[in-house]
Amino acid sequence: MDYQLVSILAQTATGVATLAVAAFLSFQLRLQRKESVASAQSELTNGLAEIGRDIYKDSELTDIYLRGIVQYEILSKEDKHRFNIMLWSYFMQIQQLWETNYEEDKVRSYANIMLNTGQGIVSWWENMGRFVYPDAFIIYIDSLLDTKSE
Repeated sequence: MDYQLVSILAQTATGVATLAVAAFLSFQLRLQRKESVASAQSELTNGLAEIGRDIYKDSELTDIYLRGIVQYEILSKEDKHRFNIMLWSYFMQIQQLWETNYEEDKVRSYANIMLNTGQGIVSWWENMGRFVYPDAFIIYIDSLLDTKSE
């Protein structure tokens, strides 16, 4: 028996098996990443709904929100702070959805729901929001506002 031939066949079989395992693991990692992104997006979407529920469950927050969406500038210092936190949280959820390549139509819809709520939201964005998010997201929200004003 030719031991060199057996050795070559064994090495080839080992190489093929290693390649098969690597391909399988690569497939599993891609699948796991997709599942992870889907889970994160679901949590972020739930977070947006939770912010809305919080606003309407708490009458004090409801009052602040309703006054803020009409005229952000007239809110007292404390109310403005609470309004800022509400909107910062809302837009942070949208930003994270946007960064995970979520369906563009849904991200745009979530952003426009808030942006079209009242002039106070636009004032908040101009005075506060645009200073706390990454540049690319600011450009994205500004593009929605530009589309809205046309």
